[in-house]
This record gives sequence, structure tokens and C-alpha cells, in this order.
Amino acid sequence: MTRILVVDDEVGVCCVLQHLLARHGYAVTAMTDGRAAMEAVVCGDYAAALIDLNLADIDGNEVIRTARMARPEMPIVMMSGMVLESGRGAPD
Repeated sequence: MTRILVVDDEVGVCCVLQHLLARHGYAVTAMTDGRAAMEAVVCGDYAAALIDLNLADIDGNEVIRTARMARPEMPIVMMSGMVLESGRGAPD
């Protein structure tokens, strides 16, 4: 089964993505801790990762950089809860 890593500090987002991806046959590991996710991406065998840019404990870009160094071939989807209004970012 294809394994996907989901990293978001909001439990609800992790649950929704885990449920949707599992319905399509993926084995999903959902994590809310960015530092733990950095270790998981290095040690795990994930086919792809969905990573929030605005994590509570660490900048999501650090998780992405670690993933790129450890697994350059792995597709990564960057996520953000920011809404763009009039060209400016505002918290969602």
C-alpha cells in the first residue's frame, strides 16, 4: 500500500486528510509535530508528503528542506491556511 505523510499542527486538518486519502487506498501517517515529522521523513518510506508551512513548533519550510535532502524524488505538497486579500496575506 502506498504510504503518504501528512504534517499539519491542526488535528482536524490531519484527520480530514487522513480520512480522504485512506478512502482512496493510501496508508496515511498524520503528524502534528514538525520536529517528529522531520525524523519520520528521513526514516520512513513515504511515496509523498503534504506539509503545512505554518507549524506551531517549527517552520514548515525546515521540514520540506529536510525532506528534499533525504528524499529528493518524493513529491511534496505545501499547504497553508493563509488567505490572500488585496495582495496581502491574512491568517485564515
